[in-house]
Amino acid sequence: MHFKVSNNGTAAVLEPYISMGGHAALLKNDRSVFVHLHPIGTISMASQEKFQENYTQGVLDREDICFFGFADDSTGNYFNSNTSPNGEVNFPAIKLTTPGNYSIWVQVKSAGEVITQKFDFNVIL
Repeated sequence: MHFKVSNNGTAAVLEPYISMGGHAALLKNDRSVFVHLHPIGTISMASQEKFQENYTQGVLDREDICFFGFADDSTGNYFNSNTSPNGEVNFPAIKLTTPGNYSIWVQVKSAGEVITQKFDFNVIL
């Protein structure tokens, strides 16, 4: 899923928000489906803690992590610029297998302000 943020037609510069390029929450209107997404995917807190432990011990390298969801994102890009200057953020595709009405809330940060936008859509199978 690809999102682009602009301000009066100009691409917004996105900043990390809670250590991620963005956050999203997807909810089926009957509340039977809920997904919390990040550009790097959805992983458990325990997995994140283990990853951090392995990184700290030098077992893992962060060069392949996608902070804003782009294949060329790297630790160097993230820590040197800390932005997505083109206003874009990507989230992994998900497969919805139940028809119905859904909403997704996408959160990003730009100019120090957290921006939340809701999108409604219908899944027809």
